[in-house]
Amino acid sequence: MGHDPRGIGAGRKAGRRRHIGGYGEDDPTLRAALRAVDKALAVMAYDAARGEIVLHSGWRGEFSGIAFSDTWTFGDRWQQHQPATVPPTRARAAMAYDAARAQCVLFGGDTLTSLLGDTWVWDGVDWSPRSPANSPPSRYGHGMADDRARGRVVLFGGFDGTNELADTWEWDGRDWRRSMSASAPQARWQPRLVYDAARGVTMLFGGYSSGG
Repeated sequence: MGHDPRGIGAGRKAGRRRHIGGYGEDDPTLRAALRAVDKALAVMAYDAARGEIVLHSGWRGEFSGIAFSDTWTFGDRWQQHQPATVPPTRARAAMAYDAARAQCVLFGGDTLTSLLGDTWVWDGVDWSPRSPANSPPSRYGHGMADDRARGRVVLFGGFDGTNELADTWEWDGRDWRRSMSASAPQARWQPRLVYDAARGVTMLFGGYSSGG
């Protein structure tokens, strides 16, 4: 999930009304938007080039059987987009902002009936599928982050329907390349990845693992 440097968030304190994105909880604009994007297991990233949060896909509750392929952005309010090209419906995918190419990169996920291993990019107006020569195997529950120092989007882990994964891949705007190292975190799904700009490294924390 991307970070919005404006500090937009949600919270409630005793004796105070909840505010989300600068709106009071009873604001009709906010309430309409929340109904429209009421979903779980969607993906989000902060698009720094356009100064807005991008929200895509998800389910109406994890086990509802209702999935989405819609795209929303939040600058000063939620706006639904109607791009000419749309990725297939999915949930539990991963998305990261690619600063070197000013695009959001979407990979993989779960369609409710099968796993996906496709790559898409969002340029602020439309989605475009990519056809790299190499690609990570299909999966869901993986983590992604943008390594801005090296101009690569890093992908780690996930679940392939049978096994938790421990592979690392990097996207350079054209192709995925598997990164092999002498040491690597144990297999897991739903980890959290984030780029640490102060130290120039990608950090990983947590996740689920049957190995403990």
